[in-house]
Amino acid sequence: MFLAGSQSTAPTNYRLAEIARAVGELPLALATLAVRLAEPLSTPAGVLDAIQQAPSPAGFDAFQTAANTEIRSPKGLFNTLKQSLGRLGSETRRGLSAFGYVADSPVPIELAVALTGSEHELRALVRDSARESILDVYERTPAFPAGSIRIHTLTTATIAATNEPAVVQQVWSGYNRRLNAINSDDPAAMRRESVHFEAWYRHVERVLGAEHPDTLMFRNNLAIGYKELGRTAEAVKLDEETLKIKERVLGAGHPDTLSARSNLAIGYLAFGRTADAVKLWEETLKIMERVLGAEHPDTLSTRGNLAGGYRALGRTADADALGDTGVPSQR
Repeated sequence: MFLAGSQSTAPTNYRLAEIARAVGELPLALATLAVRLAEPLSTPAGVLDAIQQAPSPAGFDAFQTAANTEIRSPKGLFNTLKQSLGRLGSETRRGLSAFGYVADSPVPIELAVALTGSEHELRALVRDSARESILDVYERTPAFPAGSIRIHTLTTATIAATNEPAVVQQVWSGYNRRLNAINSDDPAAMRRESVHFEAWYRHVERVLGAEHPDTLMFRNNLAIGYKELGRTAEAVKLDEETLKIKERVLGAGHPDTLSARSNLAIGYLAFGRTADAVKLWEETLKIMERVLGAEHPDTLSTRGNLAGGYRALGRTADADALGDTGVPSQR
């Protein structure tokens, strides 16, 4: 038994059984409590009192929302995991912040390094966190050639629920930098890490809202990665959502809206919806000629993309009339 200790009196055994029930007998919680019970001056009664305290309503509600599942003995679990995080040094706790938003899936070491800042910082974080049974490191496998980190979904929920608000912006920067680094140049890494980018995107959309600039930027970058992985239908769906929001919030002639139109047209073309791509490019070209001018580089690029679309549809005369075959490209 995780909580078996050197003392074997009936009252002590009764307390240990109470502790186990207070955390729903979850092995994760029992392992971290065993660490505490082994410490000098620690007693089962003291540990039980600590995990039976009433948690703060805001933190507990955030924990249940982040966990998004039915939990046995949720208050005891939340207190146990929160106290484990509180026993860490401030730098280690801050380094764990990004792990509050990962999916319930192994985290590739490359992503973990990007989120914590450096290999040195990750090694220190792993060392200190392992003492509290917060995360585990797995060896290299064909699926994860550099190794991976596993963190329990309830620990992830506790990290998210207890993160400082100011830290979240730093976390966003880490996720976005990593996604930008691999979404068009490293499909193998994108494939391994996409589940975690998706989890972060859901969090950002829920917390900031669909129209927030950070949400829009991340959605666009995620769509680029989907295209590289051949997940064109998902990319198109994200691009369609982005265009609707930008047209409503920024207006049809805004540069960001025009860029979103071009990205969606590229997605349509890749998805085999050539007629839809051509229609969108025709509309976009008219707006660009009016707003940017006929000789603006973006206007010329769109004219070339439209010509390429015409040729794909067999409309050679229309393509020739534009004077450029063009090569469709995402901006």
